[in-house]
Amino acid sequence: MMMAWRERLPVDGTLKLILWDGGQEVKGVAWLPNNEKEKYDPTGFRDAILLGLNKAGNDLDAVSKFLDSAGSKLDYRRYGEALFDILIAGGLLVPGGSIAQEGDKPCKTTACVFEAPEDMDSMHNFEQVFIKLMRRYKYLEKMFEDEMKKILVFIKGFSEQERIKLARMTALWISNGSIPPNVLLVLIN
Repeated sequence: MMMAWRERLPVDGTLKLILWDGGQEVKGVAWLPNNEKEKYDPTGFRDAILLGLNKAGNDLDAVSKFLDSAGSKLDYRRYGEALFDILIAGGLLVPGGSIAQEGDKPCKTTACVFEAPEDMDSMHNFEQVFIKLMRRYKYLEKMFEDEMKKILVFIKGFSEQERIKLARMTALWISNGSIPPNVLLVLIN
């Protein structure tokens, strides 16, 4: 005779389903209650992205493949802003446009727009990384537009070379329709 019951574990509050068949436990399954939510952890997301980007190096095909496969494991819907901070500036941006630093852990990658060579061919190749990413994950398009507005507000915090690279990439993104031209209106303020 098969019997089943639920038991709440005292340690962490998870539920365990226990099935018994003739005096011995057949199967035990634990699950979290539906009302428990994941914490917002952009630094954990950053660390996971930096690990993959640093492993890919400056090979943009490897970067694209990593970002494509990481989208199924990492929550791009929740951390889209952090993703674009990393792909453009190399790390999480804090107000003012500088990169967030935490101790001696690596907080920056070289696989980003600001670290790419300045020539237009390199910029065009990096543009393809963004195009592939947003074709695969359509919901990132609106996040990218909002993130570009934020990044353009921080433009005074970037070096002259970073501004030139950002200007070239912005021109490419506007010309291919990734972002609308009205994102430039934030520069007027």
